[in-house]
Amino acid sequence: MGEVSIEIDIDKTDIEKFDIEKSHKSHNGKTITGLFISPDEKYVVTYSKKDQSLAVWNVEDIEEGRLKLDSSFQTDKLDLDYTCITDDKKIIFSALGKEVKIIDMKNNQKITPPPNLSSTISSYSEFCLYKRDHFYYKHGAYIFIYSTKLKNNEFICKSIYRFPDDEEDDIEVEFGTFCTYFIKITKYDRIYVHRFDYVYVSNIYTGKSFRIHVKNGYDGGTDNEDFICIKSGENLIIYSIEFEAIIATVDCKNDIEIYNFMKRTNLHSLLLPLITNSGVWNSLMDHYWKKFINRLKENNQLPKEYQTKSSPHFLKFTDEYIYGILDGYVWKYKLDFTDFSLDDLDSNSDDKVKAKTYDDLSVNLFNHHQHMITIYKIFQNELSSNVNESIKWDLDIAPGAIFLKVFKKIKVNDDWEWNYICERLIKHEYISPFMHRIISSSLFSNDDIVILTTMGFFICHCDIYNKSINLNYFYRMEELIGGNDDKVAKKLNYYRELFSKPTLPIPSSVSLKMNQDWIVELINDKLCLLKYGDKLLSYSIEIHKMEFVDKIYKNCLTYYKQDLSDSDCHLKFLKIIVNAMPLLNEYYPDYILRFSLDTNMTADFPGFYMKYRSISLHLHPFKRNPQLINLSRSINWYEYVRSIQKLRKNRIYLFKYIKYLIILLILPILPIYFALFYVLSNLRLINFIKYEGLFSYLYWYITRRSGLLKFFEMKQNKDQTVPKITFAIPFVGFINYPKDYDWRWELIKPKPSRFVEVINRDIYNTWNGESLINFKWNTYGKYYYIAIWIFFMSLFICFSAAASISLPENIRNQLLIISIILGLIHLSFEVRQLIFNPIKWVHNFWNFFGIYHSNYFKKRKDRAFESFGVYFSIIISVGKQIVSFLVVLLIIIMSFAHAFFILLIPRSEYSIEEFTKNDDPNNPWNLATAYNQVFDNGTMDSDPFIIQPPTDNTNMFVDYRTSLFAMYLFLIGDQSSLSNWSYKNNPPLAILIVLFSLLIVVYLMNLLIGLLNMAIEKDNNRVSYLMQKVEILAEIELFYLLPHQRRWQTWFPDLINYFVNVDKTRDKVKEIIDKGEWRTEIFPEMRQKLLDKLNIQHNPNNEKVFMGKLEEIYIIISKLSEKQARIEKIEEHPKDELDELDGNEQKVI
Repeated sequence: MGEVSIEIDIDKTDIEKFDIEKSHKSHNGKTITGLFISPDEKYVVTYSKKDQSLAVWNVEDIEEGRLKLDSSFQTDKLDLDYTCITDDKKIIFSALGKEVKIIDMKNNQKITPPPNLSSTISSYSEFCLYKRDHFYYKHGAYIFIYSTKLKNNEFICKSIYRFPDDEEDDIEVEFGTFCTYFIKITKYDRIYVHRFDYVYVSNIYTGKSFRIHVKNGYDGGTDNEDFICIKSGENLIIYSIEFEAIIATVDCKNDIEIYNFMKRTNLHSLLLPLITNSGVWNSLMDHYWKKFINRLKENNQLPKEYQTKSSPHFLKFTDEYIYGILDGYVWKYKLDFTDFSLDDLDSNSDDKVKAKTYDDLSVNLFNHHQHMITIYKIFQNELSSNVNESIKWDLDIAPGAIFLKVFKKIKVNDDWEWNYICERLIKHEYISPFMHRIISSSLFSNDDIVILTTMGFFICHCDIYNKSINLNYFYRMEELIGGNDDKVAKKLNYYRELFSKPTLPIPSSVSLKMNQDWIVELINDKLCLLKYGDKLLSYSIEIHKMEFVDKIYKNCLTYYKQDLSDSDCHLKFLKIIVNAMPLLNEYYPDYILRFSLDTNMTADFPGFYMKYRSISLHLHPFKRNPQLINLSRSINWYEYVRSIQKLRKNRIYLFKYIKYLIILLILPILPIYFALFYVLSNLRLINFIKYEGLFSYLYWYITRRSGLLKFFEMKQNKDQTVPKITFAIPFVGFINYPKDYDWRWELIKPKPSRFVEVINRDIYNTWNGESLINFKWNTYGKYYYIAIWIFFMSLFICFSAAASISLPENIRNQLLIISIILGLIHLSFEVRQLIFNPIKWVHNFWNFFGIYHSNYFKKRKDRAFESFGVYFSIIISVGKQIVSFLVVLLIIIMSFAHAFFILLIPRSEYSIEEFTKNDDPNNPWNLATAYNQVFDNGTMDSDPFIIQPPTDNTNMFVDYRTSLFAMYLFLIGDQSSLSNWSYKNNPPLAILIVLFSLLIVVYLMNLLIGLLNMAIEKDNNRVSYLMQKVEILAEIELFYLLPHQRRWQTWFPDLINYFVNVDKTRDKVKEIIDKGEWRTEIFPEMRQKLLDKLNIQHNPNNEKVFMGKLEEIYIIISKLSEKQARIEKIEEHPKDELDELDGNEQKVI
């Protein structure tokens, strides 16, 4: 019977509906040459080049079996190059040199493609449906991402990205020309780019990027949510997203090795599409197909017409299923790896000898879906089996321990027997008064055992080849110890929910505490350290286990160095140390200094790259991994330009008239116009994918088309260039903020980064720290700083004008309103700082100067510029250092003030307003200036003739507050407050004055001057200025950036590199060597390579030998000097002492 089909006329919008008989074959029985699956596996579309037709198959209601044909149609005699189908049954197909066609099969209508796709597809462009509701279109250097959900029967552009140009990228390349090969975008929002010996992977939404070394080229790749598999030559490279590292390399030619890896990790769905030429692939395909046919036979679902014994061809793989073509139909069956063994492989003995076992890969590192299902069933108490066809585990539990034995089934004299392999006693340091018991257990598909007991949850692995049992995972379940079955069942509900998540929970501190031996195993296991390193190091610091801290520190740097030589570059080993820096800074700050010195002047690649660059690019930071330029904020601008483009096509003369008219209007304000569009362009609010924009045409012409920009570029290129060397900043993830956050709470009390938490001088005393600051400052810091400066300047001007200048009432009121608004905004930032860290806010004395906005403006505006910032840093840091001395000085002054107060306070009542006469020498009326009358005979009246009324300052010791002020005046040299008393008649007063002048004025003040000199010498350096800059940047990040801005990878990348001048590097290295800070213990080869590059001769081993010999010579000379001294007095010594001298001489010789 012929195929029931329709021929679609693309110009029509309606498609005729039709039904297909169950027995009907697709494509008129012609060969199927293409098979495409919708993202969620709801539909499959096939293509026949001979029949030039497409067929749609329904998958939604079929778990396994032969699919049903849904509909088909002719492709208007097009040789299709690409076809895809969405989950809502939209078919997108295209041919080279033809327009893209989109058909909605549900609604039977044609859909107009997006403007970009409506043009002819060329070799420079491609499109692909990469996830459920998104497809991308790449044209040249641009990638457009569209949603498959229609709005007014049109596709919506969601994102636009652009590849960086040569001059915009700072990647170092020693050879060749810049060349980037776009690979694909996957449904996990990852974009893959191949460039030289690396595949660069970026998340198009988060911006996070990393690189994978492929020294033998790129020959294809697959990925899932947790792993990336890349074929490079004869090797498969497995990269872990969680570990941010290559965890395994599999030999494609060794079938046993491939089998071992798949059995150990259950990642067969990733590997299968890349090993189609291997023997294990054929064996697996036969195994999958036979098991599938047997299941159909058992369920009576095998079609009657199925006669052939051949397997399907043109296979496509998903995470759990295989789709293939057989007899003109599409078949769907499971990827069932169980029961597949080495006996099914046709491999030679050499493969078994050379094959890796991958026993070092702990199963809990992979969190495979099937494994998590098994764990969930264990918590449901549905499983309790310790044996399978090849291995058996015997379990026994005792107080504080669990005992395990492993047996393997072997064939002995045609009989199968269980052969003993190994055993292990896993100790538990907490011994409960209650009897422990095993609740349930089960085996994973890779023969690892999962055990749920009343003392915890275990995952163990048996290494058959080394005959040992490894504890791969343990989680302490403290609440399960003791109690009856009902109580245990209730407590299990909590853990059942905890272990029902997609990944295993990180072991708690109690889990680690109860298994000290397991901690040692984890520290010494490379992948376990990658997974649990953060927890292990934090736990070790908190319990002050120094041997663990030191071991983790050394292992992280050692593993990083080893991977560096293999170009794997496991940056997460550095990240483990960096993540623990807040705790290290609190408990063991010497480790921060140690890390800074050990990793100073290192690279994230085996060698050091040198290249001639502009002389101004010293300590110039950059992001090493290429970043896609996100133009999504300019989508509205792009749509506007598209509309202008239509006007240009339809009304060319009107378009030109308007364009030239706008140019004439812009010319008078060209500087403002240019600055505005420069800002909009840098903020990605406009783009130049198309140049037809009426208002942006002049800017585009000046910057892109005319030779003006090229002239300045050529002039800049003529500037002096010097060799530059590239280093890496080892503080990986130091500036990243937590990904999980509540934006509302972030506005009140944001979560800090390590950069904010750890403000340590040892970090910024190296070029690494200074380059880190330069990156943040150049990326966003200086722009926000200028904006804040303008804000406070506006507040200052408005308030000063309203308060000081004579203005009309209405203008004054407006200025005051503006001042109030700006002041409230400023107050909100101050309140947020107070909430974030009240103690730090109170201790920052600048905040008390900032009560008035003018002083606030003065307190911070110049601190970021080096010419002023150095002096501000001296003022602040010196003040912090001497504050305790000033407190002591104040206490002593207060004591003297109190002594003078007791001595000089009036003893009788008096009144300043009324004359009071008494015998009290401290009475202000008695201390006031008096004038006596002198008679003509030369005698003087004993009673005052005129008295100058006293004031509050006549006796400043009437009140303790004025007494304190009098002491301050005395301190600065004003002794008038004590001049009203007679020193001869008041000896205690004279003694106090002498003591105060000697102790305070002479001794303590000179001591203060000396301390100030020492403090200034200490802080009169660049590090103090950088520390001030760090505090400014931290304040900008926390209180001026929005929560989502703090998560931008372009502003806060994991890894940063920087250029340095070779000549300055040579001087710096010599300075570090002279200071004794040149560390070679961790990276000896890298240190030597750098010295060779810089032509510096330095051998630390020879220096140590030289210093040792010098010390020996000094000892000998000292002994000889003693001998000479004794010989000179030999005549005075008795005979027994001469004998002693001879003995010492023999010892020296």
